[in-house]
Amino acid sequence: MFRIKKVLNVNVVLAEQDGHEYIAFGK
Repeated sequence: MFRIKKVLNVNVVLAEQDGHEYIAFGK
């Protein structure tokens, strides 16, 4: 399961997948 927890700015979000949190960089 992919879940966006917090949008940090336009290109960066804090996401959670399978119990692991990570920073996702969009384009």
